[in-house]
Amino acid sequence: MNICMKKIGMSQMKYGTSVIGVTFLWCDMLKVLSLKTHERDGYSSMVLGFGKSKIQRWNKPQRYLFRDKETGEFDEVAHKIYEYRTEDLKDVGDKIVPSNMFEIGQYVDISGNTIGRGFAGVMKRHNFSGLPATHGVSKAHRSAGSTGQRTYAGRVFKGKKMPGRYGNERVTVQSLKVVFAEEMTLGGISGSVIGVHGAVPGANKSLCFVKQAVKKAVKGA
Repeated sequence: MNICMKKIGMSQMKYGTSVIGVTFLWCDMLKVLSLKTHERDGYSSMVLGFGKSKIQRWNKPQRYLFRDKETGEFDEVAHKIYEYRTEDLKDVGDKIVPSNMFEIGQYVDISGNTIGRGFAGVMKRHNFSGLPATHGVSKAHRSAGSTGQRTYAGRVFKGKKMPGRYGNERVTVQSLKVVFAEEMTLGGISGSVIGVHGAVPGANKSLCFVKQAVKKAVKGA
């Protein structure tokens, strides 16, 4: 299952006889808001709500997902809504506890957006060495140098490594081992915390998606 969680930072902990680097992920609420079925929508999925927020965050059609059918009031407004395709549907209103979904020793794949670095030059973006820093180089030490050809082909080929936007890309890190999974209270808010051995893409407080590893699906593999 694709579990949405928030990256809260890295630390280290003792695991067995070693001290390892661990990334901790947090989830205070993950609730089933709506269901889609083959009969009505042509496919089967669950619409999940992560975290807590204010109702002003959402427009009128989206607010319907948070309305209590009995009282008509908005209950537990989510911070993020996402859809997950699955045949194993749960009931609307059910809450998912990530610390119960993952076991210590299990391997997971984690997807997230890398830290955005804005518009960057070729030395930072592609690890170019730059031009010689000697006499005769006229204040172009960090430039890319020549990018084209002669009369043939007379153009710049597609895919040429050049300056541009760097970072903020969707990245999946595979086969990270779960070394910590517990229910905890942070800042007076109860939620689930899991720790994985290794680095997770994204800045602190960014959202990521955790699912069972596709290459190491069996615990302890």
